[in-house]
Amino acid sequence: MIQGKQNMQHFIQPQQNFASPVFQQMSPMSGYYPVPSQSPSHSMPPPIMQSTLNQGSESGDKIDFLVQKVEEIFKKLSSIDELTKKIGNFEISDKSLTKTVEKGSKRIDEVEKSMEFMNQNFKSSKSESEYLKTTITEIKSEHGEMVNGFDCLRADMDELHERHVDLQIRSMRENLVFSGIPELSENEPSEQTEDFMKINMKMDIVMDFQRAHRFGKKTQIKIDDRDTYMTRPIVCRFKNFKDRELVRSFARNLKDTKFGVNEQFQKEVNDRRKLLWPYYKEAKKQGQKTHFKRDKLFINGKEIGPPTDRHMETDKRQQQETEGARQKEPSRRGPQQNNDRPRGAPRRRGKHS
Repeated sequence: MIQGKQNMQHFIQPQQNFASPVFQQMSPMSGYYPVPSQSPSHSMPPPIMQSTLNQGSESGDKIDFLVQKVEEIFKKLSSIDELTKKIGNFEISDKSLTKTVEKGSKRIDEVEKSMEFMNQNFKSSKSESEYLKTTITEIKSEHGEMVNGFDCLRADMDELHERHVDLQIRSMRENLVFSGIPELSENEPSEQTEDFMKINMKMDIVMDFQRAHRFGKKTQIKIDDRDTYMTRPIVCRFKNFKDRELVRSFARNLKDTKFGVNEQFQKEVNDRRKLLWPYYKEAKKQGQKTHFKRDKLFINGKEIGPPTDRHMETDKRQQQETEGARQKEPSRRGPQQNNDRPRGAPRRRGKHS
């Protein structure tokens, strides 16, 4: 501030009194100090000491004012410099912000593209999901129909199976199985069966039968401690059910012997009867009225059915070996002309069997 005053004082010159009217008119001090009028009669100048003092004080005030103004200008210039620096920093920040905004815009564009791609995938996945839901619904509906159809088919199969079993039972209705008869040769069943009915069963009249043959595996039976013989069951087919029942009624004469006469059933029925046999024996011990009818047990007139097994299957060859004669079945072809058969195999029935 002092340096500023000195600089300003260097350029300030002491004021001089000019008598020019123009100077008086343009002077800033015009009007403050009266200027005596110059007349020819009275041309004495004003006192010099008073004018000089007034001019010095006025110049000092002006200098102070100008110095103050200059200081204010300097302050404003310094403020302008600071503003310039701030503007420069702001420009730098603005450039950095612009770059950041550009990067953010690029990222936003990338995110928008990714979102569009995700939206497309979502729409595709949604359509696929709806298609899968529709397909699953159709599959469930078809599965339900299949289950219902399978249940109906199973019921039909069970019914057909029972009918088949019933047909097998009916086809063996006229058959009786004789067990314990010694096997002397391969071609003797008919004669041995007749002799057995006469001698062992004590029948006065031997009922006519269509055919008889052995089946199954050979078993050994002991007569006493030393003697044994080999035997296989003989299946005999009678002409009608009445004759068969008459022969079966004489089976009581075989009690306490090694011989037996029984009805012929297929393996499945025999398995069911075996399951019911303990109940039959227990009821007999208790003195209850008990009898078998095919695969059903009746105790005091009340039927006791065996536990059913839907998956019980009978092998045809095993059935022929264990039960002998095959059931009566409607033949689509004529009677077999070829009589050759393996040894021990059951004989084929002719047109009268």
